[in-house]
Amino acid sequence: SGGNTDDAVCPADCLTDVNNDVFVGRNDVLAVVVAWDSDDPDADVDNDGLVGIHDLLTVLATWGPCQ
Repeated sequence: SGGNTDDAVCPADCLTDVNNDVFVGRNDVLAVVVAWDSDDPDADVDNDGLVGIHDLLTVLATWGPCQ
């Protein structure tokens, strides 16, 4: 009732938070590696239809808390 909020999911523009823990880090990198060469929509952060090097590099480039 005091106007505070607790966002349980990462903001929509934080697509590199593969595991939705509001932080882009080690677990997101591991999720991309596990999904490598697949069409997993959660790990395909560049939306090209295939999880690969560009997805991994994008996750690494956005390392840190979701903003």
